[in-house]
Amino acid sequence: MTTNCYFVWDVASRQAIVIDPADSGEFLLEVLSELELKPTVIVFTHAHFDHVLGSLALSSIASIPTWLHAADIPLLARAQKSAAHWLGYPVDPVPAATNLLTNETTFKIGKEILSIIHLPGHTPGGIGIGVFSGSTPFICSGDLITDEGLGTSTHSYSSKVDFKKSLERLAKLPTTTLLYPGHGKTILAEHLDFSVQ
Repeated sequence: MTTNCYFVWDVASRQAIVIDPADSGEFLLEVLSELELKPTVIVFTHAHFDHVLGSLALSSIASIPTWLHAADIPLLARAQKSAAHWLGYPVDPVPAATNLLTNETTFKIGKEILSIIHLPGHTPGGIGIGVFSGSTPFICSGDLITDEGLGTSTHSYSSKVDFKKSLERLAKLPTTTLLYPGHGKTILAEHLDFSVQ
């Protein structure tokens, strides 16, 4: 489903965060090994199946803890069933998250501190993770936006009101912020229209 998976790492220590393990976990482990990275945590921007299917291998084979916002626990619990429905074939189980994200959660990678911002709307527990200030701000923002524009808030559990508020939060980030979406190419914040019609 052309879902993006991101690795954020420290050049010196090679410690890395895996964001949205969307593909085969075994494949992601091979890539991590080729890059000589040491994954320390897995962060889900939200719990749609196409963002979490690689988590079983990563969490069980490599013993990497997973992090998810509490509001998306029900979606994670039915991710395997949803995947089988939409893909038309059975997939690996998706384990429960081992830790819960809040706006106060941070992750240290080298000298950088990655922060969390709750961005509900597409799903109740959608989040963004990144560095929101300094000379090179960035955010991995899940499916709230894509390189083609705004994401969707059309699911039964989505909220158009929350979606709009989350976009307003993104709009307050520096215009130099690089947005890494769940699907599509990286986009500069100043090139996005965050207004909802």
